[in-house]
Amino acid sequence: TGLYELFNIPQVKLDEKIYDIVTTILIQYTGVTYLLNHQKKQFVFAFFKQNGNFSIPISNLFLNKLTTFKNDLQDESLFYELIYVLLVHDYHLLKQIRKTQKKIKVGLFFTHEKAHQEFLLSVLKNKFSEIATFKLLDVHQPTSIAHKLNSFDYCLTNIPISKQTRCILLDNYPSFETLQELETLFQQSYFQAFLNHLEKPLALHIKKNQTKHT
Repeated sequence: TGLYELFNIPQVKLDEKIYDIVTTILIQYTGVTYLLNHQKKQFVFAFFKQNGNFSIPISNLFLNKLTTFKNDLQDESLFYELIYVLLVHDYHLLKQIRKTQKKIKVGLFFTHEKAHQEFLLSVLKNKFSEIATFKLLDVHQPTSIAHKLNSFDYCLTNIPISKQTRCILLDNYPSFETLQELETLFQQSYFQAFLNHLEKPLALHIKKNQTKHT
């Protein structure tokens, strides 16, 4: 229930079907690692790479709860099996995870005329409104672009800025391929610490290995 409390899901919304599925898995689980478990691990990682843009406080709490859960189970295959079941079968949890996503902030630095800039802004908003916010910025203001970038995760511009790795050159009208690349970029998870942490050995396994070397 810790995950449900983290994402503010009331107890009344916990589906009995989920409890039944989890209970069945726990009863029938034999502790054998098989190919399907690896597929479910891949599913969990792929899911959070695209749905892991949480704020820092939520990221830390989520990481703590999942790590504790994994260590309590002492079974990596079972851990991913249960997380997979919750993500696939529990609509309320999935909805709240997506609702909690932190949108990417993108600054737009264009030298086009105002109408052209507004047009590009409209195209980007229509395409990425669920994962990003956009703001047009005046490139003629004295404040440097580097300074303005401090408030944004990325910038899109038609000005070559070689030293700014977070700036992406955008044509007069973005191609289909460019929009696909931007979608992949914007959906990259900020929750990499979580993904990397889950790859670490279980606490019990670490203790065993330390004992062998002493």
